[in-house]
Amino acid sequence: MEKIGPKSLARQVHEQRRVAVKVEGFCLTQAREQQRREQSVLFRDVARRYLVWSQENRPRSYTFRQTALKHLMTTFGTKPLGDITRTNMEASQNQRRQDGVRPSTINRERSVLSHLFTKAQTWGLVQSTPGIGTDRLQESNERPRPLSQAEEACLFAVIPTHSKPVVTLALHTGLRLGELRAQTWRDVDLATSTLRVTQPKSKQHEVLPLNSTAFAMLAALPQDDPWLFPRLPRKLSDLFIR
Repeated sequence: MEKIGPKSLARQVHEQRRVAVKVEGFCLTQAREQQRREQSVLFRDVARRYLVWSQENRPRSYTFRQTALKHLMTTFGTKPLGDITRTNMEASQNQRRQDGVRPSTINRERSVLSHLFTKAQTWGLVQSTPGIGTDRLQESNERPRPLSQAEEACLFAVIPTHSKPVVTLALHTGLRLGELRAQTWRDVDLATSTLRVTQPKSKQHEVLPLNSTAFAMLAALPQDDPWLFPRLPRKLSDLFIR
């Protein structure tokens, strides 16, 4: 037996359940068990499981997902997974926007949250993904600009010495962080002052000319390892934030 409010509402729910039994094989006992399970699972526990899955199956994007979840944990950490609704997710996005967070960052957090729910659904922890239908924020299409000489001087005044070679190459070639991690010496030709991008994000063949600054920096580096920067920190982006 199930007690439901006024008689009119009870009749409406009864008719919905009757149709669901025929069309979807609805079972009240199973529905209650699923609801109980969703109420007992906290977001923070699923987030930990999701990060373990990411480390094992998507290691290249692990840090990206970890960073996104760091902020999501503040909002949803102690909340039962089954209590998180589309309204909650939209409210979180609006709050982040009011805090001055860039739309691109909010969109990445939205994507990670949505994928976490998709995995939770696969694991049998929830029946649906509340993020379906939430809108992505409009992102700026402004082209990135190079640092001015004054900004570059400020940057090099605060970064540690061991990070200066990789930052120099990034500034003078435009290589992305993932490309810098993957760059090998076999794709550097100091004789012709060129660098072939080992793993370009565009998936296209890319050969970059080395200006005098990039050439001098590479020529001074030891070549005792296959990679240009074998000990590049995992969270290099934090350096620029600081």
